[in-house]
Parts: sequence; C-alpha cells; structure tokens
Amino acid sequence: MHTNFALKGGEIDIVALDPVQDEVVFVEVKTRGSDDFGHPSKAVHQKKTRNLKRTALYYIDRFQIENDYRFDIITISPYGLEHFENITFYRKKTKKFTF
Repeated sequence: MHTNFALKGGEIDIVALDPVQDEVVFVEVKTRGSDDFGHPSKAVHQKKTRNLKRTALYYIDRFQIENDYRFDIITISPYGLEHFENITFYRKKTKKFTF
C-alpha cells in the first residue's frame, strides 16, 4: 500500500495488506550489522511505539481504512530476517499490555 509513510514526528516503514486476515499491517523495520547494541527489535521503544500508533491512526483516518489493523516488526541482523506479528508490549510499571 505504502512505504515510508511519514508525518512530523512519525514514520511507518511499510503499510501492507494481509489478504488472509484482511488486515492492514503497519510494519517497523529495524536493521543491525552486529549485535553490539542488542537485538534490533529492542530499538522499538515506548516513544517509537507511541509515534507509530499516532501515525497509523492518522493513516487510517486519511485513507478511510475500515479493515482491522495490526503492528508488526521486521528485523534484519547477522542472525537473519525475523518477522514479529501483532506486537504488544508489557509495561512493568503499569502491569498492562499496550501498543
């Protein structure tokens, strides 16, 4: 659907449609050439997820999306390519799952 969809303060690397689930998929892609700074998925932190969600909600409104949607992460590292579907995060402080 789109790549590098950007707003001030937010960007979504890939916006795709999963035809099997009939869902719009907002994908964050992270790459690392080494594991010196940990797994690339660790770079998707709280501020990044807030910006992703805000940008996705704008996208849904702007393009009048009526499908369900989800957030995925794709990582590329020396270990290969990994695809994490329908990500959520557990906040230790609030003891809640969020995106």
